[in-house]
Amino acid sequence: MKSEKREKHGAGNPDTGTEVSLQHLTSTIGEFRKFAGGVALVLLVAFAGCSSVEERFGLEREAVEDDRPQVTYEVQFEGSPPDELLSLLRTNSEALQKQNEPPRSRAAVRRRASSDVEQLTAALRSEGYYSGSVAYRLEEPATDDDAAGEQEGATAATPLTIVYEIDAGPRYSLDTLEIEVEGPAEGYVAPSPLDLGLETGAPARADPVIEADTRLQSLAREGGRAFAASGDRRIFIDREQETMDVTLRIKPGLETPFGPVSFEGVEGIDEDWLRKRVNLEPGASFSPEKLDAARQSLSSTGLFSTARALPATELDADGQLPVTFDMRQRKQRTIGFGAGFQTDEGPFGRAFWEHRNIFGAGEKLQLNAEASFIRQEINATFVKPDLPYRSWNLLAETSAGFEETDAFDSKFVEAGVAVERPFGEGVTGAIGVAYRLAEIEEPGEDADRVALLSLPTRLDWNFSDSLLDPSTGGRVFIRSTPFIDTAGLSLDGTKFWRNEITTTRYVTVVSDPRLVLAFRGRVGSIVGASREDIPADERFYAGGGGSIRGVPFQKAGPLDDNDDPIGGRSLLELSGEIRYRVTDSLGLVAFVDAGTVYEDTYPDFGEELEVGVGPGLRYITPIGPLRLDVGFPVDRRSGVDDPFQLYVSIGQAF
Repeated sequence: MKSEKREKHGAGNPDTGTEVSLQHLTSTIGEFRKFAGGVALVLLVAFAGCSSVEERFGLEREAVEDDRPQVTYEVQFEGSPPDELLSLLRTNSEALQKQNEPPRSRAAVRRRASSDVEQLTAALRSEGYYSGSVAYRLEEPATDDDAAGEQEGATAATPLTIVYEIDAGPRYSLDTLEIEVEGPAEGYVAPSPLDLGLETGAPARADPVIEADTRLQSLAREGGRAFAASGDRRIFIDREQETMDVTLRIKPGLETPFGPVSFEGVEGIDEDWLRKRVNLEPGASFSPEKLDAARQSLSSTGLFSTARALPATELDADGQLPVTFDMRQRKQRTIGFGAGFQTDEGPFGRAFWEHRNIFGAGEKLQLNAEASFIRQEINATFVKPDLPYRSWNLLAETSAGFEETDAFDSKFVEAGVAVERPFGEGVTGAIGVAYRLAEIEEPGEDADRVALLSLPTRLDWNFSDSLLDPSTGGRVFIRSTPFIDTAGLSLDGTKFWRNEITTTRYVTVVSDPRLVLAFRGRVGSIVGASREDIPADERFYAGGGGSIRGVPFQKAGPLDDNDDPIGGRSLLELSGEIRYRVTDSLGLVAFVDAGTVYEDTYPDFGEELEVGVGPGLRYITPIGPLRLDVGFPVDRRSGVDDPFQLYVSIGQAF
């Protein structure tokens, strides 16, 4: 019977059994501190005024003179402990960790070795070796004059050796495992030890017991008991049976419903909208996951630099748990600028102004302007969050601009509205309606006016670890848009459907220094109309800094008699980069890009691709890497490709 074993091998018989509790351990430590403090006071008074304690007792002390030679040493372990145990002991040896910081006396070496004994013994017990022991000896090198070996610093040139004698002994195993429930616990059913990761016969390691105790409390809180707390766990070590008995205690308390929600630090923000965001209804069962999801929902608005969820420490008069969210607001307005240069496009610049709370409920308005030698555009985007449902966004956008390329000249104005919603972690989709008026002129042809009605649809999946400089994960972007030309105010105009998929992938090969492999693929297809009937600015083009570096802008694919691009109905692009972080602020890149556009609806994978290669430099800044790439065409076309192309901008190429 277990009760008989406890009586026979209890705490009163240190040779056969040991029972440990947190209260007993805390009390013992307190008494020891009182005793040690008294002894220290007596020694301080007794030796006050003495010229030197060392002179009275011949104690060795570490030299403080900077010019004293250092005493080097080596560390060895004897006793053949198991490999995993030896690795743990080496990790816990302070003398071994400080071996490259040799002291200036042998006395200090001895102190390091002596202090290690307690740490190594604790490491043995943490892995279940409760009968194990640790001792050390200090081996000194042989000298011609033994007396010389007693002089400070005499062993500086030839190291001492600290030898730890490890007797691991048998590894104890778990025996009796119990879960005890304390206090009120209506409807609470305690998990089994096996559910907590404890199994009879398993090694009596400390970590699984501590983790099981933490898990026991977490499961109670996940079950709706906000005030669940661990009781005092009790451990009984049976040295005769070489086992450990574990009793875990839990105070689950009663099931706790959420109460009223309040906010601090949200001046100027509609609190009703914030309550809709957190979605914590009074009376709903408490859940740590719901609480954290509510905090993250507030953080995702972009209005707050910090958001903390603070449940009350006691229930209110209605028996509910009030929750306060303590917020710190960000500045609600932002102005930003960007600039760059590309050999084939020239310099370009971007500027934007953003207000993230323009009407008090997280509405965002952003105004953008972009200008280069080939494109000028202004754009306004408005986002109304949580409309019509929580986490759904209403998007409205309008833009106007000019575009002058070798393929076409275009003047356009466009407006659209869409509904966006999340579909899971990192996955967002949107569908809307847009209308675009444009005047497009191709080289040698008359201007063509179009009025395109479209239903743009997109699905984005971002599972990368960073928006600015990803090193793991990837991204997938899917675009599908049917168009109809209503220039004659009818629905009998040209109809076509434009589809595109872009995917990226990032793999960290080495963490320090960081070496990342990055890949990108893009494929597109337009169905429903011939190339000539598709407006020139809706066709696919390839080449340039965001496409195939080293190949001039838009010139990968079909060209006319003047070597001007004419675009295509399908597209294929492939890219690969090796990104090497030399320092925290400097990175090197080697890249290869390939791709082309096709006249047909679908890519012809047997057709030759245009290829560009080159090196790159990245200077890491808080707003993203500053990028410098030099691209060289692999198979240079006479009169089309330049010897190289230079690209300067902010952000990785993909």
